[in-house]
Amino acid sequence: MDADIYVLAGIWTAPNFLENLCVALTQRFELMGLQAQAKMLFPYGNWHINRWGQLREISYDMLPRTGRRQSSIGGRRAADAIKASYKQGNLIIIGHSGGGIAGFHAAKLLMAEESIPMPRVVQIGSPRFPVPMEFKESVTFVTAINEQGRWKDPISRIGSWRTGIGRAGVSGARGRGPKLLAPLVKEVSIVGGHADYFRMHTPFINNGLSNMEVTLNAFWPWLQTDDYTR
Repeated sequence: MDADIYVLAGIWTAPNFLENLCVALTQRFELMGLQAQAKMLFPYGNWHINRWGQLREISYDMLPRTGRRQSSIGGRRAADAIKASYKQGNLIIIGHSGGGIAGFHAAKLLMAEESIPMPRVVQIGSPRFPVPMEFKESVTFVTAINEQGRWKDPISRIGSWRTGIGRAGVSGARGRGPKLLAPLVKEVSIVGGHADYFRMHTPFINNGLSNMEVTLNAFWPWLQTDDYTR
């Protein structure tokens, strides 16, 4: 297996919301002559689960806790699900919205417990969260921008990349720490907003490219670096 891909949903997400993303990703690998499997995970549950309970869980997971690997609720669930089906290929974790937070926590847990290299983690439209220096090159953050180049996804404006963040979930929160711990950031010009990164049909097409193509193009070259396409 050349790539094991796990696509993580955020809170209150439709059960089939990420199906097209899984298909599009596996097709890209197959066109390169590589094998890939993609699986959807719902670390906070889907839209049939109480949304306020999910919101409390993701807010808790946004609190940075140095040395407390077991503290992430969504990360723990995602890591357990990945361990149950992981085939020892190149591990890629892609999270939308709060799923990006769970994905990063899951990657750290898997490194510690399974002794695997740091997976590639892609956070799409996710809240901001401090990424320790040793993981910065393994995480990419994708967010939508408007015609003026400003971030238009309100979820991406939640939280902070600074250490010592205050209340989780507060837009524009200023951390007390001196260092900004941000991953690689990719800005994408898509039609629509937070829920539309993976749309593939009219009216979500601009300059001949669908939102899905624009979003994947933002981080696809990065996935092909190092040993991720062997």
